[in-house]
Amino acid sequence: MVREGDTVAFDSITRMGRNMDDTMKEYKWFVENGVQLRFIKEPMINTSNRAIQTIILTLLTAFAEKEREEIKTRQAEGIAVAKAQGKHLGRPKTEITQEIEQAYKQWKDNEITAVEAMKKVNVPRSTFYRIVKEYEETLSPQH
Repeated sequence: MVREGDTVAFDSITRMGRNMDDTMKEYKWFVENGVQLRFIKEPMINTSNRAIQTIILTLLTAFAEKEREEIKTRQAEGIAVAKAQGKHLGRPKTEITQEIEQAYKQWKDNEITAVEAMKKVNVPRSTFYRIVKEYEETLSPQH
């Protein structure tokens, strides 16, 4: 909770918003509500430096937004190259081992609980149920 007279510190202007418009709106809201702002990496735009802060803020947020767009573009290009090379993206697929099959069968036969099966194969709950779903899909005939 922030109130008039409080000071909010940011590491950088880039931590205040995702784009120029959001950042400018946030900055304006803080100023209008009497909240002081302190930027560690850009002290020239601290609200205590009123002289040219708006001009500098506008420039810095524009550069930050441009950099964010460039990062997204480079990331998309990298993903496209990886896909073209046939590389697997995302989490590695969990192989259904004999140990998993055994724990699954014991669980289905009510010999052990789901929690015991998870501990037996050393996987978290979400992974266990994802594996169960995938395993059951391989067991049932596909339509």
